[in-house]
Amino acid sequence: MYNGLGIEKRYRRENGKKTKDRLYYVTWEDENGSRKGCCKKAGSNYGTAEDIVKAMKDEAIRMKEGLPLPPKKVTIKQAIDEFGDAFGKRVARDGASARTWDNYERALDLFVAFLKSSERFVGSVRSDEVLAFREELVANHNEGGMISVLSAVRTFFSYCKRKRYASENPATDSTEGLHGKKIEESFDDDQVRLFIDLCSRRRGQFGREFVDIIKVALMTGLRQEEITKFTIKPDGRIWVIGKGRKARYVPTEDLDKSLWSVLDKYRSRNPIFSGWDRGKVRSYWYRIANDAKKVMPLPTKHGFHVLRHTFADTWVRQGRDIRVLQRILGHSSLATTMRYLRANDKEAAAQMKQMKYGWLEPRLAVI
Repeated sequence: MYNGLGIEKRYRRENGKKTKDRLYYVTWEDENGSRKGCCKKAGSNYGTAEDIVKAMKDEAIRMKEGLPLPPKKVTIKQAIDEFGDAFGKRVARDGASARTWDNYERALDLFVAFLKSSERFVGSVRSDEVLAFREELVANHNEGGMISVLSAVRTFFSYCKRKRYASENPATDSTEGLHGKKIEESFDDDQVRLFIDLCSRRRGQFGREFVDIIKVALMTGLRQEEITKFTIKPDGRIWVIGKGRKARYVPTEDLDKSLWSVLDKYRSRNPIFSGWDRGKVRSYWYRIANDAKKVMPLPTKHGFHVLRHTFADTWVRQGRDIRVLQRILGHSSLATTMRYLRANDKEAAAQMKQMKYGWLEPRLAVI
């Protein structure tokens, strides 16, 4: 016992079998008599077994007394390697895009080059250094590129904070102000009709199923990857695992009957559009988009994801509640959904004409 702490040496078990990885486990009881504990693996970047036990004793005492724990001493290089391993497992387990890690790696290489050292402890990086890095990006990146790089750095430090390599995320406010002018582009009705017409002329699976995929995306706002994996529950709601492994329902009770005429054809499938994947949808979409560009101009960005923007833009233009739209799209922040708000001069004039001002009404006489 050490200051009311019990220290045990155990071996980690995997699939019911004991491994050679040693675990040092510290336990204590709080004021309610509840047993609490923490453990660390020997031979990791925390040092020798003796170093681990000493650090655990200090940690456990702080936890017992309710004091904040200091960040672990892990270098930026070690943390990036661990972050990469964790992302690799996510790619294998959840089918996340390996290309995303390539973008993260390039962004973190830029950040490490700016710091001029990868041997610094993660907890030593300050928010003013991240903001200085942002200023350096201005010379060589447009706003979209800066957002991509800084978002990767912020995600890395979020991971480090969860692992307790840093007490705070120094990149929390790094992208503040960069999203302000971004308005998402969408397709107009004529462009949508053209896509559906061009796709309907195709034969086989390309024509029959892909036109239904386009319609479902336009009427639900599902992302490109979500459209290939969603299912329909017995109560009729669409169930989807979205971005960041966040699960959500898309309510379908009051959806247009034309959508149900599409979905009913595939009710026996699970997922609904089984046989399709993200790459196949992307490939087929760009064939249609390239044909469409020969007929009429398209927005600068005209990928499959713009169908999602079109659904959101249609929702907003019909005067529906933007907070409900946030829930349907699966956005964590309302600010992201607000990027679909737009207006032209004609709409502005019509709205101004409908404005009423109570203070212009004649005042009732007081008797």
